[in-house]
Amino acid sequence: NGLEVLYSHRPGIGLCTVQAWVRTGSVHEGRWEGSGISHYLEHMVFKGTGRFSNRELTEAVHRSGGYANAYTTFDRTVYHVDAPQEGFETAMEAVSDMVFDPLITDADAKMEREVILREIAMCDDEHDSVLAETVLGETLRAHPLRHPVIGHRELFVRVRPDDLRAYHAGRYVPSNVVLALGGSMEPAEAFAAAERWFGRFERRPVLAVESVAELPQAGVRRVDLVRDVSTAKGVACWAAPGLFAEGRLAMDLFLGVLGSGNSSLLWDELRERRKLVHSIDASAFGIREHGLAWFGWAGEAGADASAVEAAIPEVVDRLLQRGVTPAEFAKVRRQAAVSMVNGQKNIHGLVGRAAYAACVGHDIHWPRRGVEELARLAPEDLAREARRWLRPEAVTYGTLRGRAAVAPAVVARPGAVVPERFEVLTLDNGATKVRNSDLKSKGSMTLTAALAWSRNIIFSKVGLSLGSNAREAAARLYATWLRFGFGGKTGIDVV
Repeated sequence: NGLEVLYSHRPGIGLCTVQAWVRTGSVHEGRWEGSGISHYLEHMVFKGTGRFSNRELTEAVHRSGGYANAYTTFDRTVYHVDAPQEGFETAMEAVSDMVFDPLITDADAKMEREVILREIAMCDDEHDSVLAETVLGETLRAHPLRHPVIGHRELFVRVRPDDLRAYHAGRYVPSNVVLALGGSMEPAEAFAAAERWFGRFERRPVLAVESVAELPQAGVRRVDLVRDVSTAKGVACWAAPGLFAEGRLAMDLFLGVLGSGNSSLLWDELRERRKLVHSIDASAFGIREHGLAWFGWAGEAGADASAVEAAIPEVVDRLLQRGVTPAEFAKVRRQAAVSMVNGQKNIHGLVGRAAYAACVGHDIHWPRRGVEELARLAPEDLAREARRWLRPEAVTYGTLRGRAAVAPAVVARPGAVVPERFEVLTLDNGATKVRNSDLKSKGSMTLTAALAWSRNIIFSKVGLSLGSNAREAAARLYATWLRFGFGGKTGIDVV
């Protein structure tokens, strides 16, 4: 039926792990994009199956001494049961039924809907999450990675039980799942159990999701949030190689030199020497085809965000110019090796690493190749890769500050700065007219011509998004012209 099965044999440990890795997450939601339907479905899978109620499933796993859990992220949804070896059959039966035969009822969907709405409300109160979500939304204009995994409330509430059933039928198919097993069982026993419990389900086509390419960022972007917080926080975000892309490991190590721990360059410069922040770090995350380099900092309520944002690229540029020293390279390479080992200390982590490679990377040998690449890298490789991505015009800044620390005049919102007084009129022939406060019009041009005329100003300097319709485009275009001193006393007809 197309199911991929992996098994890691560890004789004598007396334990087992059963993990089903579904190749679907918030970036695969297609017509439900941004709704959080992947996370919603994860909740529904635990409500019961065609053969067992939720209580029966839970009690069976617990009687065997096992523990069941699941999580949803950008590019996968994972269900797992860890148990003593004697609980292997129970774990296989439970996971197979949950993944491929969940009973998605209208009543259960309504109940879980309320649970998730409370989760969304809690996320809205988590200031760090709000900052991260806002920065992602500003950094990425097209790719679904910009959406929160839990979904936007206004899109989530539109998901109906029939949508959940359709999404499950299209994405939870055997050929879109990796079954990863580990334990003391003999290989023949493990694969026979996989055939017995997971071979029951027929091959079905996968619901395809159109790939979306993110255009390169051509100008600095920023978002500034003001909330009821007592500290200041900020982010600087650049695009980075995807998780399995060539050069990703070199980029990870470069970011480690910059911001991994209190011996890093950013910590030493911004915290110890300049006293600008309490903490700062740098790391990368993302999915197979798209990565992000994420610099996060925290400071006093009155921290000078502009000074922090000026200092970060200074430190980055200094390292790019001088290169990574042999001592710095040795340190971050050791840290990377230790991280690889730590992730495989127990049977769950060992199996999960291989499952991740097969599920997300479609390459079971990726962990081994990662070790080989780590051995091949040299200090100069790190800066060479980083120069491709950490360009000064391709960064998005975000800040989160308390109301008491920010004067009303400087409170900013995401998006373009819009004049206080202007009108947008749509004429009978479909033309859109933008007029400023003096209500005088002194010229007109097509939107295409306006974009061409403003290309260097808008795209290279501010990375302006012109929106999805003529009205929004005209308003933002005009607002940007005003920011750069053009058209201060004119109206512009955009047709």
